Amino acid sequence: MAFASIEGRRIEYRMIPGDALAQPTLVFLHEGLGCVGLWRDFPDKIAARLGARALIYSRFGYGQSDGLLAKRTPRFMHEEGLKVLPDLLDQLGIDKPLLSVIRTARPSPSSMPRPASGRSAGWR
Repeated sequence: MAFASIEGRRIEYRMIPGDALAQPTLVFLHEGLGCVGLWRDFPDKIAARLGARALIYSRFGYGQSDGLLAKRTPRFMHEEGLKVLPDLLDQLGIDKPLLSVIRTARPSPSSMPRPASGRSAGWR
C-alpha cells in the first residue's frame, strides 16, 4: 500500500495504473466501504475495462489510514469531500477525476424524493 500525508496524517491509497492522458482518473467513493481492502477487485475490473487509471483510498479511521481525531459528525462525508479528497487528488496530480460513487443498499421509501402528492417516487 501507498500513503499520502493530509494535514500531517497518513492516508492509505491504492492507484490502479491506466492511461491517465486518454481517460479521466476514476476515483471510487462509497458510503460504507471506507477501506481500500473492502473494494476487492471491483475497481481493477472497471479500470481495466475502461483503460483508465483509478484511485481507491481508506478514509481516516479505516484500513491503514490514521485514526480519527474526534467523533464523526453527520457531516463527515461532506467534510471529507471538501477537504481530504481535494488534498489527496492534488498530491497525486489528479486534475481531472471522474468520481465514481457506489451505493449498494436499495434506497428506502423515506430516502426517495417525494412528489407533491407526498408519495415516494418509485414506491407504491
